[in-house]
Amino acid sequence: MNRNSSISGEFAEFAENENQLPDGSSSNPENASNREPEFVPDRVIVKFRPGARSNDINALQASLGASVLETTNTSGVQLWSIRGDVESAIAAHSNNPAIEYIEPNYIVQTTAIPDDPDFDQHWGLNNTGQTGGTPDADIDAAEAWDITTGSSDAVVGVIDTGVEYNHPDLVDNIWTNP
Repeated sequence: MNRNSSISGEFAEFAENENQLPDGSSSNPENASNREPEFVPDRVIVKFRPGARSNDINALQASLGASVLETTNTSGVQLWSIRGDVESAIAAHSNNPAIEYIEPNYIVQTTAIPDDPDFDQHWGLNNTGQTGGTPDADIDAAEAWDITTGSSDAVVGVIDTGVEYNHPDLVDNIWTNP
């Protein structure tokens, strides 16, 4: 099985929160590095080799009870809903000469949340209702960090008489006009 994460990401199932799977069940993020990667139980991602015959593709779909849910525009990768066990389907068909790869539809989660031990107290950045407030009444910082975490070329000016310039989060990043 070839794992092509850049293609898989196009179909990745994103949970509403970091512990909720697409089927509504919960996952435990603790000890995540010791677990097998999670995937959607009835979905596979398939890419066929150039020149694969439609008869072979139709036969494979029939054998898996598959239906095509999505197809990428640029690479022709398909997301299939299948009957049966994903791992068994992959094991049975990964050596099929018509298939470039077949893999699970892995569940991915964001990883750009800072390692600040007090992050969960900063309701203005990511409000989960943790202090009795309204969930998602925040500036969507966690969502923004999935797009970018900044640049050393950006200079932010703080006009405030109470900046704690020796704070651990700032001390290595404070810039003064030379």
